Formats: sequence, C-alpha cells, structure tokens
Amino acid sequence: MNCAHCGTILPEQANFCLQCGAVQQTKVVDKLVCNVVFRQVDEKWSLFGKEICRFEAVGEDGATIAVSDKFTLTGFEIYGPNEKNRKYKAAFDGLVKKLLAEGWKQTEKAGKQWFELQFQQS
Repeated sequence: MNCAHCGTILPEQANFCLQCGAVQQTKVVDKLVCNVVFRQVDEKWSLFGKEICRFEAVGEDGATIAVSDKFTLTGFEIYGPNEKNRKYKAAFDGLVKKLLAEGWKQTEKAGKQWFELQFQQS
C-alpha cells in the first residue's frame, strides 16, 4: 500500500506513514458468518406425521450457503431432531464437513439446540 498523502510505499497494515507521519486509512474486512438451522422442506402423510427435514447453513442475509442430506422426522419428535439419533447426527456432520471443506471455521457462539452452531469464513 502507498501513503495517501506522500505516496511512500508502506507495509499493508501501517497506521502511519513512515516518511511524513500521515494517518493511514486501514480497510476493515468483515468476515462472513453463517448459522446452522433446522428446516422442514416437505411432508408425507402419516397417522402420526412425517416431516422431511434438513439442516441448512444460512448467512446473515438469509441466503442458503450449504445444506445437509434430507431426513424424516416423525410426529413423536416434537422437540426437533435428537442428537443421539444417528441419522440426524450423520446429516448434521455431513453439513459441517462441507462447511469446513469450503474454508468455514466454527465460532464459539451456539444456540439453545445442539445443532445451532455458528461458522465464520476464514
């Protein structure tokens, strides 16, 4: 980068010019953030109800970044997918692997449900 005042070549993160002392404007780069949510995408008729669901990584603007494989949730599972159920955990783990492969990193922020994680693009 160059000094905006005198044109001297400076290191990228310089706050002041080494030649003239002028304050430099540094660019703040916002990192993209996404949250994992649980969504119903379809339903099948059943006496007790069957919902076709998946996990989705959704950006702050509402755009879907990645999705898990679909799975069926029965009407008995009123609190949503249980972490101990292998099919739900496998779908969730598949989504996390996709995000990690695309350069996302998990943040420390998490929601109330076991699957409500936040990721930040690195």
